[in-house]
Amino acid sequence: MKLFYIILIFIIVKLIYNYFKFRGISQIDYESFKKIEKEKELLILDVRTPQEFKTGHLIKAKNIPLSRLKTAIVKNKVSKESKIIVVCRSGMRSNKAALILHKSGYKNIYNLQGGIQKIKD
Repeated sequence: MKLFYIILIFIIVKLIYNYFKFRGISQIDYESFKKIEKEKELLILDVRTPQEFKTGHLIKAKNIPLSRLKTAIVKNKVSKESKIIVVCRSGMRSNKAALILHKSGYKNIYNLQGGIQKIKD
């Protein structure tokens, strides 16, 4: 019975991964992030609250809370071709932000799996 649940969880995780990949959103781990963080035309977008952002953030990260993402991204005139890495504390809000960006026409979106919390572990 335990094996059944392990297989079921694996299938669910794989479906979620494929859903986001199909949607134009790449899930990346910290090692992959380190490889692409130095690229030009890269926006590291931290969607946590300003209070959370002040407690520590990635170098070069721009703080736009999830609640203000739609209006702020248009206001800042971010190119739809730019690579955007979306980050939050655990990866949940950044997934939501990545979907918003994708629906708005952005094509090169990366979600940092596990968020800032994963880096600190």
